[in-house]
Amino acid sequence: MKKINLLFISILLSVLACQKKIELESGISNKPLGEIPTANFYYWSAKRKIPLSVDSSIIILQWPSSDSLELKSIIKPENELVKIKDSLFAIKAQNNLFKSAIFQTLTSKAKSVNISFKCDNKPFIPTGEIILMPKPSASIQAILTKYSEEVDLVKRKKYNRYALKSKKFEETIHIANQIYESGLVEWCHPDFIAQIQYFSNATY
Repeated sequence: MKKINLLFISILLSVLACQKKIELESGISNKPLGEIPTANFYYWSAKRKIPLSVDSSIIILQWPSSDSLELKSIIKPENELVKIKDSLFAIKAQNNLFKSAIFQTLTSKAKSVNISFKCDNKPFIPTGEIILMPKPSASIQAILTKYSEEVDLVKRKKYNRYALKSKKFEETIHIANQIYESGLVEWCHPDFIAQIQYFSNATY
């Protein structure tokens, strides 16, 4: 009986640890509506860990389609809207969007509602892609095999650089950090939009 109890405790601790890891990695998805995620976000650049803070004035939506008409009808005229690419949109407000009246509606209609970031008080908006350069001793195929459940290859760029797409948008930063920390790459970081042109809902 003692062995069974110890086994049960071990399993329980493992489940709790996995649950905590998921909560930290998945941004808004496991948070109560209106609550800003408080995980310690960061990315790697020039071999340094760069801290990121959550930008509560911007949310990123994976919308069911690339058509913004329904989305425009939901958000307020004073909100700013931009189409990043395909069905990926960013909404910007003057105040905390997590506490706005439209947040629950967006959460129920979008494929996913994702957080955006600031670095040195400048907007850093993730696109869902990861840019990297493999080490000479590694290959892009080795990286794709190791992270086959997390990423897909988007394109090969000049100078042995590659663009990958995260299969789960909300885990893009975590996956990029994992790849860098694996030691298989010279560098690896999420693709960010640092400057973006917004349009008011009235003119978009």
